[in-house]
Amino acid sequence: AGLGEACRLAGEALKAPSNTIAGLRDRLEAGVRALYPAARINGAAAERLAGTSNISFPGYDGEAM
Repeated sequence: AGLGEACRLAGEALKAPSNTIAGLRDRLEAGVRALYPAARINGAAAERLAGTSNISFPGYDGEAM
């Protein structure tokens, strides 16, 4: 029981920073959408890494940005 509990606690400790980063990612994406509603959050419905965001801005040249 001791090792199992230690593993459970370690797993929970690893989730906390990831959840914080995912929250920041979601906040960034919401801010982008508020400023430019046509922006596309690519892969938003998919399971992704917490610190990963891929955003397209239709109507803008990527190299010019």
